[in-house]
Amino acid sequence: MREQIAAASTNQRLPHPELVNQSTLHSPRPRATASELAPLFAPRSIAIIGASADPAKFSGRFVPYLKRHGYPGTIYPINARRDEIAGVRCYPDLDSIPGEVDCVIYAAAASDAPKNLQACAARKVKLIVMTSAGFSERGDEEGRRMEAALVAIARASGARLLGPNCVGFLNTVDGVPAAAAAAFEWEPPLPLGRIGVASQSGGLAMASIIIGGWQEGIGFSHVISTGNEADLDIADAGRFLVEDDGTDSICLTIEAVRDGEAFVRLLDDALLAKKPVVILKTGRSDLGQQMAASHTGALAGSHDVFTAVAQRHGAILVDDIDQLWQVAQMFAKLRASGKLLPKTGHFAGEGCSACSVSGGHIGLLADLGAHAGLRFPPLAETTQEQLRQALGKTGAILNPVDMSGGSVSDHGTWARTLAPLLSDAAVTVGLPIMTAAKNYDTVSNDLRQLAASQDKPIIVTWPGATFGGEGKPLLQRSAIPVFWTPGATVRGLLALDVWQRGHAESARVSSSARAHAPNSLVVSAANAGRKSLTERESKQILLDLGFPVTRESLARSASEAAEIASRFGFPVVLKGEHPDIAHKTEAGIVRLGLRNADEVRSAFAEIMDGMATAAPGAPANGVLVAEMAASGIEFMMGGRRDPVFGPMVMFGLGGIFVEALKDARLAPADIDMPRAQTLVQSIRGAALLQGPRGRAPADMAQLAGLLCRLGEFALANAAYVSDIDINPIVLLNRPGANLCVLDALIILEPR
Repeated sequence: MREQIAAASTNQRLPHPELVNQSTLHSPRPRATASELAPLFAPRSIAIIGASADPAKFSGRFVPYLKRHGYPGTIYPINARRDEIAGVRCYPDLDSIPGEVDCVIYAAAASDAPKNLQACAARKVKLIVMTSAGFSERGDEEGRRMEAALVAIARASGARLLGPNCVGFLNTVDGVPAAAAAAFEWEPPLPLGRIGVASQSGGLAMASIIIGGWQEGIGFSHVISTGNEADLDIADAGRFLVEDDGTDSICLTIEAVRDGEAFVRLLDDALLAKKPVVILKTGRSDLGQQMAASHTGALAGSHDVFTAVAQRHGAILVDDIDQLWQVAQMFAKLRASGKLLPKTGHFAGEGCSACSVSGGHIGLLADLGAHAGLRFPPLAETTQEQLRQALGKTGAILNPVDMSGGSVSDHGTWARTLAPLLSDAAVTVGLPIMTAAKNYDTVSNDLRQLAASQDKPIIVTWPGATFGGEGKPLLQRSAIPVFWTPGATVRGLLALDVWQRGHAESARVSSSARAHAPNSLVVSAANAGRKSLTERESKQILLDLGFPVTRESLARSASEAAEIASRFGFPVVLKGEHPDIAHKTEAGIVRLGLRNADEVRSAFAEIMDGMATAAPGAPANGVLVAEMAASGIEFMMGGRRDPVFGPMVMFGLGGIFVEALKDARLAPADIDMPRAQTLVQSIRGAALLQGPRGRAPADMAQLAGLLCRLGEFALANAAYVSDIDINPIVLLNRPGANLCVLDALIILEPR
């Protein structure tokens, strides 16, 4: 059989499954363009290998679902023991199918996959959807080898592989439900919308997300389950959605990113195309992978890095699946209606205006919004006068607007209230909050007409209910975003504001970082096989970058240490310098506050003995004598080369608070001054930088500039430096130049 397949194929020699090298799985992934992917997700014919006649089985759902939802192409079930399935003729194998096969859904045993993929290659199948499990997700060498075999066969033949261990895909635009998801029990037609979903989890994408959205009147354009991502991954699927004309916003559910560069490029392209990306990240942890060699590594957990990268490149992160589809529907509707970007010059969160017949509802929205940082600006006097006439009230009209009174029975008051609010120069978005009523059809129709005549968005909160009419479905089908609760509305508004600010920020130069050559000391130390630089070497590099550091000098004898201390002036600090000891405090080789030459000589001897005990394999360099800086508020800076996203920088509280409070923020190393200032001010302890209780404040521009230069260094030395730990940086209580680096460590990449 294998010889027949090979003869029927092109002249390409396809790899034998038993000969596949494990490195195939990790070889560079050929990136598919959106134009290449578009026809793959709209196949004219689909064959199902392993199709079952039992609809209760996973493999028995593909044919019935394709028929149920009107797939317009040709269906080829492959089952040698059946003549037909669900009224569709069966074929014993791919070879016996008379026509072309664009897409194959593989739902048979994992062990039979290689020979069947050889058959797919012979038939020049364009897309193979591998739904079967039992590959790399098993976590053993055999599973990885089997997956590598699939990739090698697909790449040699030019086919693209979705999965394995995926559910499939849904193309609602072209009517292709190529999955066995129970969601397709939904009564036809499947709701069509303008939200595209790409998910590493088939269960989330093809169950909770789309069913939850459909139940709220939210439709989707495409849903793609990527599974193990042996070939096509989340970045490929996302790129297709960015360029898809039927998609206005994108949902991603992600467990892990395998190609950081491609993922960042996807987010940048989406931001450029004005297509918001909403991400639900699973697999979170407080610290991610532990990096015991430095405080920076221990703090910079994988989820923290992912969050920093996603935010830096304009993505919106949410915490649960309902937020995912609700925020995405807001973005999709606003983009489709041309209201995604502000026309007023103010971002969405700067000019909120809510109204309701319930004072409690607007009070709750105002409380939640204010806590989240949204602004409800005072209304202009002309606006207040219009509202007094509309509501039959006297006196000042506050924002949010309490419409209670006669408006409860006069449903026309909603539009008469919102119209002047949206005309107010300070207002960026109108937020009507519906409560319970017998029928809200009039209000819904008025809001739809008003929204069509306005440049500013209307976002409805509907926590109540109606007992007649089609009010809520009318709005759900309209261009107006609808949220269930005030809290959900606030989260949506905050996401809109963050996205608008990110889009505006992306329009300016994205980074102040300049190209630099690697540091010669770093290169020589790394090439010599050293694990880290000494504190003295690390501080010298920081001094060259503009960091203020303590004066210090290396002593190789007790008398030399005493002489250096006398020159610096007492008190002084002594620290052991040994090539095999990175963390000196833990090794007990630090002495503080030495007040005279005798104390220095005694401390020198103790430290040398301590180094000999802690690291007997190599001689110590000597003992570092440093000036004793005054006490102050301690901060830290750091850098880390993330294995997926590359160099990152960090700023946070320092000293003993690094690990205790974990008050630190991360950003990609290509950081510029505005972003650096925002990062510095975003830590919870930022108020300490302002000079509490009369203390001298920090120079925020200086801190931001140092962070930028640290980022430049991290980028230039990315091939050699693993971690940079600058801790503590002391904010001294004196005017002017009041920063001082007390300790630093640069850890090198293993060579």
